[in-house]
Amino acid sequence: MMNESGYKKPLHDSHKAVLGAILAYTEKYRIAPAVRDIADVVHKAPNAVVESILALEKAGHITCLSRGGRRISRGILINAGADQAAR
Repeated sequence: MMNESGYKKPLHDSHKAVLGAILAYTEKYRIAPAVRDIADVVHKAPNAVVESILALEKAGHITCLSRGGRRISRGILINAGADQAAR
């Protein structure tokens, strides 16, 4: 069963915080944040932020870009409905 944002599983609070930080940074600067930028906002270790980013990607809220098997720095695309999931 899907929730009101169209996704199957609700997000953990830590994932919501990371998604909110990504949305706010992208809106303000018009580029995706670096992991360190997100970590500073949510007061988490960069490794914890990376785990949240991977969970958000798996849930379909964001898409991480890669080239040649390596992730691109600041390569985060926000998928439709992600702003609703961050609430």
